[in-house]
Amino acid sequence: RLILAFMVPVLCILVLGYVSYSQASKAIIESYKDTTGQTTDMIQQFLELIVFSEKEDAKPYLAEQDLSIYLKGSMKKEEAIKMKTKYMDQMKEKVTRDSKLGGWYILSDGGRSIMGLSIQLPDDAYTKFMASPQGQFMGEDASDWVTFGQGEETDSAIGLTTGSYAIRLVRKMNGAPQVMLVDISADT
Repeated sequence: RLILAFMVPVLCILVLGYVSYSQASKAIIESYKDTTGQTTDMIQQFLELIVFSEKEDAKPYLAEQDLSIYLKGSMKKEEAIKMKTKYMDQMKEKVTRDSKLGGWYILSDGGRSIMGLSIQLPDDAYTKFMASPQGQFMGEDASDWVTFGQGEETDSAIGLTTGSYAIRLVRKMNGAPQVMLVDISADT
């Protein structure tokens, strides 16, 4: 009897411990799921803000008449050199100042490409880009931004480094044979 009297409270304690453990475990799992969901939502909002911000920063270049004339090759050589230097300096400053940017490029043929980093793009950068998987996906008629991840084949075709960016925004410039690439840094 004494042993049985001792076992009753022990069994109650064991049942209470199991129930408490189960409820605590469920509460922790729910809390983890909620926190993870909130974190994911915040990351999504942050990335959407970055993408929106970079698109807005690029808008003036898409409509700039002098830039369009330069990219079409309709300027005298001296004027074209000044124009390329002006835009390269602006883009380099933007890439240097904006930690979110992994690179900023305007691809054109005829050696008229402009880049925000100190690299050399091929003379036929636009043609090579359009022949790449990203260019083919985008198509000749694209008039809005297209978003890509890293593209090793595309990068090697135009002489860029894969891994320096996480998101690539691409847009044709005013229906002309030029394309703007905005690479958002992988460190963002």
